[in-house]
Amino acid sequence: MFRYVLIFAALFACFGSFGAGAAEKCDVPEAVCRFAPYVMKLEGNHREANSVYLGAGLAAANRHVVLGRTDLIVKTGDGRRFGAKVKPSGYSGDLALLVVEGLDLGKAPVLAENVTSGAGLFVLAHEPNVFGPRIYPPGEVLLPPAVGYTLSRLQHNARGGEASEGGAILTRDGRLAGI
Repeated sequence: MFRYVLIFAALFACFGSFGAGAAEKCDVPEAVCRFAPYVMKLEGNHREANSVYLGAGLAAANRHVVLGRTDLIVKTGDGRRFGAKVKPSGYSGDLALLVVEGLDLGKAPVLAENVTSGAGLFVLAHEPNVFGPRIYPPGEVLLPPAVGYTLSRLQHNARGGEASEGGAILTRDGRLAGI
């Protein structure tokens, strides 16, 4: 029996060190990599997506993912789990504000201002059954948000992947440009 415990411990150490090494590798601008803790897994009604930290007790997600769901769970990168509720609003776009009691990841992310056509963008999101968020290959802004319309859409060609809904769209300097 003791032999099996040792084998299990050795396997755990091997895979644990592999995961840690992978997390330290960053092939994109460092500011984009530093944003990773702000992108959290979002679970609800047997569906997995993403949410983005906006400040103490607040996150954002895609509205179509959370619509009609009452059992939302936000999971941080360090394994903590928080219950979340949709904060009602009159906004009819595909974003929802989540109230996440007890969530505090520190300072809110910096928002991108005056994003211009051709600016580089990255999508950072969790995929199902994968530890840690993934940073997808870069894309660029095709059409910036309309000036004077705070909630207008950002048109881009930065791609995500399976279940990347609600992930962060980041500029090269790690500023949040969209969700």
